[in-house]
Amino acid sequence: MLQQNKNCFQGYLCLFPLLILAFQEQGKFQLLNASHEMVQLMFLSVSLRGKKLDVSWKYQKYISLASASIPQLCQFTVCIDLNRTTNVSVWTAFSYDISNNSTNIHDAELGLSGENKHLKLYLFGTTREIKLDLTLFEWHSVCCTWDSKEGLLQVYNNGQHLGKEAMNSTKCLRPKGSLMLGYLHKNQGGSIIVQVNTGFLGNLYYFQMWDRVLKQEELMNCSQGNVVSWNTEKNFFPVRAPKVWNSLPAEVVQAPTLNTFKSKLDAYLAGIL
Repeated sequence: MLQQNKNCFQGYLCLFPLLILAFQEQGKFQLLNASHEMVQLMFLSVSLRGKKLDVSWKYQKYISLASASIPQLCQFTVCIDLNRTTNVSVWTAFSYDISNNSTNIHDAELGLSGENKHLKLYLFGTTREIKLDLTLFEWHSVCCTWDSKEGLLQVYNNGQHLGKEAMNSTKCLRPKGSLMLGYLHKNQGGSIIVQVNTGFLGNLYYFQMWDRVLKQEELMNCSQGNVVSWNTEKNFFPVRAPKVWNSLPAEVVQAPTLNTFKSKLDAYLAGIL
């Protein structure tokens, strides 16, 4: 996958149109939870098809899968391409959670994060760590596979096998959960709670999921997942941006006209205001 990514990239996702829409739909962007650690989110929808996601400290985005439901999977492969551009101690590439009453943010059905030069893989409410510090400003294609019949978990980076673990489990990935890119989250009765301090800083691209265990040589192909695919119409990733909207100064959000709003937003993002 990674070898062909330069040809797959077709542009960056820009947050500016979202803020324009937010200005036109004022009142719909309100933080529903005042906690600095977690916020509950509303969203505007923009497809990521043919784009890579650029996440910087100014432009916090909350990306979730819509328009498709993940089925029960007793075998699966999941891959994501990522490029870290800021050296933070904690980050998250993606997380998948099932509606439940748990308040433990790490009690995820599936997820991939990094902390203190270790990869952390979340699976069925458990956490596995692999000592690996992904180099800044380099693209990495991280994949994991699960086979419930063998109870075997395997992890790869750029097609290289990092390790495997025979788990004492025959569990299958539970269906109809919530999939989010860039943050750890909890699905509490259908309400999505995001832990802001786990945010990813850099570029995320080409999240794919298959309903089978891919062979090692298949992981280097720029192929599309048959459960979730970045580039097909049936999978839609809406962008959630309320934190950015709520952080704008009053003189920006209370601009009398759209053109004035654009000018003041440009000035604010350039650091002039």
